[in-house]
Amino acid sequence: MLPRCKMFPTLEKRRRFDDFGEIIIPERFVRVMEEDLDFNITNETNKSINILTKKRKWGGVSNNVQIRENIDKDIYIPSKIVVNEEKIMIKCSVRYIDMEGLHDGKSLKTIIPMVNPRKLVLIHSNQETRNNMMTIFKALVSFTNDIYSPQQGEILKIGIGLNSYNLKLSDDIINTLRWKKLGDYNVSHVIGKLKLCTSSVPNETDLPTLDVLPMNSNLKNIPQFHPLFVGDVKLAHVKRLLQEQGHVAEFIGEGMLLCDGLVTVKKIVGDKVILEGGISQEFYDVRKIVYDSIVEFL
Repeated sequence: MLPRCKMFPTLEKRRRFDDFGEIIIPERFVRVMEEDLDFNITNETNKSINILTKKRKWGGVSNNVQIRENIDKDIYIPSKIVVNEEKIMIKCSVRYIDMEGLHDGKSLKTIIPMVNPRKLVLIHSNQETRNNMMTIFKALVSFTNDIYSPQQGEILKIGIGLNSYNLKLSDDIINTLRWKKLGDYNVSHVIGKLKLCTSSVPNETDLPTLDVLPMNSNLKNIPQFHPLFVGDVKLAHVKRLLQEQGHVAEFIGEGMLLCDGLVTVKKIVGDKVILEGGISQEFYDVRKIVYDSIVEFL
């Protein structure tokens, strides 16, 4: 009996297959006469006896190896794949499948901080359990404060309210814009004076116009302009960019990314990003990647 894993110096020949099965060698299936068959069997027997009794030369191949190769040739015959369709009777029963999306408290305490939602709504539980979960989530450092636990039948609006207006830009203010790339969009920061339509009969096509501030404007009324950052820093994206540049980055705890064991990046309430670490090349590399994820207006 041959072992499953062949040992050195035996070389295992790779079996070739096509769409119809293993590729055959036509010479192996040539019909021969009985006399020729007996003659071939006798010759093969004599060869095997000679191999067993003949002395092996120095540096030659072992007799056992040659015999094993002869046996392998007889065993490895071509084969093909045959597909049959049969009906199998399965005796089992389904007791209950939970499709309500409910989880135990321990799982929620682990999963929700990893998701880090902007708003959290707790439903489908008694008031005591929901209050307990709210207390735990509010105690987290880098977690949202928008946590709601509505009563049964209470209507709660959780959408993000945005005010969008249409207006026209004057030619003077267009020439002063400095566009910056943010994802698939180009954004720019502008300060100007809004001029409303003075027509007595308002028209839907008459839009207010944003124009540059006049030179004689009162400087006290102009809002103070601080550095403005536009965009959302995603720690998973920062981690991928760091790893592409050869840094070691991994998540540790609640919304915190550790880079090369020296610099940490974490997000807190209000989508604020904090970088902590000593003055080193790793710190500046991480800061550059974070800055590249957003647009800064000075």
